Amino acid sequence: MDLNEVIALPTSEGFSMMRVGDIIYVKSDGNYAKVYLTDRRMIHTNKNLTELERILPSKQFFRSHHQYLINKNEILSYHKAESALHLKCNEVIPVAARRKNALKTFLGYIE
Repeated sequence: MDLNEVIALPTSEGFSMMRVGDIIYVKSDGNYAKVYLTDRRMIHTNKNLTELERILPSKQFFRSHHQYLINKNEILSYHKAESALHLKCNEVIPVAARRKNALKTFLGYIE
């Protein structure tokens, strides 16, 4: 799956269409998930975060925390003191302590 591919995610009303590259991040909401898009829409999908993690390309999306899946292209910076990612949309997303090293590898961090 590439970033230009369009997917249809199920919602309670039917389904919503979106380009994979337009997903900024996904936040867990129990057995559901909220998908935040670059056009400022939020889609409440019937898929949970684990299902979306399997569907979305692993080279592009990173599970920073048990509640969040982040699009690599939307990351501005990582703040060590906060243990958080700052995104282009001005959101701040936590990074679990056990995920810090995996994040560095995922982003190609140079020591």
